[in-house]
Amino acid sequence: MKRLLSIAAIVVLSSSSVFAIPLLSPGDAIIAIDMDGNSEYPGGESPANAIDGTLAKYLNFGRENSGFIVTPSMGPTIIESFQITTANDSPERTPIAYLLFGTNDPIVTTDNGRGLDENWTFISVGVLDLPLTPDTVGPMVYLPAPAGPFTSYKMQFLSTKNFDENGFNMANSMQIAEIQFFGTPEPASLCLLGLGGLALLRRRR
Repeated sequence: MKRLLSIAAIVVLSSSSVFAIPLLSPGDAIIAIDMDGNSEYPGGESPANAIDGTLAKYLNFGRENSGFIVTPSMGPTIIESFQITTANDSPERTPIAYLLFGTNDPIVTTDNGRGLDENWTFISVGVLDLPLTPDTVGPMVYLPAPAGPFTSYKMQFLSTKNFDENGFNMANSMQIAEIQFFGTPEPASLCLLGLGGLALLRRRR
């Protein structure tokens, strides 16, 4: 019984920022957007690639102001930070600035839409210092304060590096290989996860 209580305590403590966990998983609902109405991606480079756990990339010909809307399958979450992995080529397509929003509305924006059909709460805006090296994990980006809980997030990339190694303006799109949000499930979801873990332990006894 003491062991069960200890595990429950760990689950509750994980709501602290010290125990921030990945919030996005392969298969989570994700769609492409572009605030300018120019969202388009190749069939093999869809937004699902950005959270599939591989180096397959998400590319959007909308360039600046393109991005995605994602709904974590774990339910409402509190976001604290995120991290981006650069794509396999063309560093001029790498984002250099972002806007992040959250919502608890059902997502009715369609794939390649503008992302304006829900009520969005501003979370953060900032500059990205991503490496020029392909397939490289960038630095952790910490938000000024934890935000949420929200059921879905919208990330818009404001611009790209827009140059190649020779200094030419070459970007015809925006691309990333991976993105991961870090934070905690909101308390109700966290309790459900803890109860699920306790039930599993009881079944094993």
